[in-house]
Amino acid sequence: MSAPVTTTTTDLAALGSLGSMGGLFSTTVLYALACGVAVGGGLALLAVAVRGLPAKPEHQKRKASRRADELIRFAGRRGSSPRSSASPYCC
Repeated sequence: MSAPVTTTTTDLAALGSLGSMGGLFSTTVLYALACGVAVGGGLALLAVAVRGLPAKPEHQKRKASRRADELIRFAGRRGSSPRSSASPYCC
């Protein structure tokens, strides 16, 4: 004779009340939020593209140009060469 088999069931209504089965974090709500953010960002970008931004004064243009030049110098090679002896792994 075999022993009787018992099964354990979980009450899904109790889990649903904790938000694991739906609510704010369900995938459909998150998809809707993501679509809303994308559409809102697109409309804002369209409004800026149609309306335009105000022109910068000349001194701010020069300042932005200096910052861009400094960034290019910082991100550049800074004196390195392919046959530099500083690296022992280079040929």
